[in-house]
Amino acid sequence: MRARRAVRGEFEPAYVTRKRLTPRELIAAAGVGLGLGLACFYVAKVWIERSDVLPPPPPPPADDDAPRGAMNRTVTPRRAAP
Repeated sequence: MRARRAVRGEFEPAYVTRKRLTPRELIAAAGVGLGLGLACFYVAKVWIERSDVLPPPPPPPADDDAPRGAMNRTVTPRRAAP
């Protein structure tokens, strides 16, 4: 007897059975899921907390002619020769 060829979209065999997990297998599956969840959480946390490597660009210059720099400079007046 020849085996029937699977038609596209059809599974071979045409049915699937699932077994019940033993407590040991269930704990192992839960452990893998918890471990992967924690790993993904850690990667997302590190990605969000990362700092920029380059400093932010300087602000654009203002249009007014106000001097820039320290505001409380002491200017010593020049003395004329006696």
